[in-house]
Amino acid sequence: MQKKITTVILAAGQSSRMGRPKLLLPVAGRSLIAGAVAVAETLSGQNIVVTGAYDREIRRVLVENTTVNLIHNPDWENGMGSSINTGVSAVNPTDCRGILVMLADQPRVDGAFLKKIIQRYDTSPATIVATKYPSGPGVPAVFSPEHYRELIALTSSGGAKDLIRNRGYLVDEIELPGGNVDIDTPEDYLAFTGKTLDDLEGNKTDH
Repeated sequence: MQKKITTVILAAGQSSRMGRPKLLLPVAGRSLIAGAVAVAETLSGQNIVVTGAYDREIRRVLVENTTVNLIHNPDWENGMGSSINTGVSAVNPTDCRGILVMLADQPRVDGAFLKKIIQRYDTSPATIVATKYPSGPGVPAVFSPEHYRELIALTSSGGAKDLIRNRGYLVDEIELPGGNVDIDTPEDYLAFTGKTLDDLEGNKTDH
């Protein structure tokens, strides 16, 4: 039997530019974090969510609705690399054929795109298959288990970019259909959903 992909979903940030926990904001009828988990669950592998600033709030949303492994990163303020370190440290690299790292605030990333990345990973000689951006490859990305030690050594705010871009590994890239959207600010939320944060008052959703 083929080993499965383990997915690490990064959900530890403070949402400082949003001014409130952005991963609890509703997008297409459910919170951003619930949507990201639902996408990961289409892959039928182990799913890990790394929490941080809003650990309690995210647990309340997810604990009754999913079977993800929730792990709190007490050092979330140290940046994305610290959260990757925390999540990947919970992975047994001998039990999976790849480690998929994804963000929780990219609503254009769907199950079809993640499956496309994994299919490329399964057929490519590259040890990393990443998402193509104008600035260079990034996450979502699948890493071969051979990169496990480097992933758990990450500490910088730049996350996995250094590993993907600067160490000379063979990296395959796939472009995200429709372009990337990160929901980081109230303006981003308005542009993607057509709603302002004020519109949400009295119409809140947690799931």
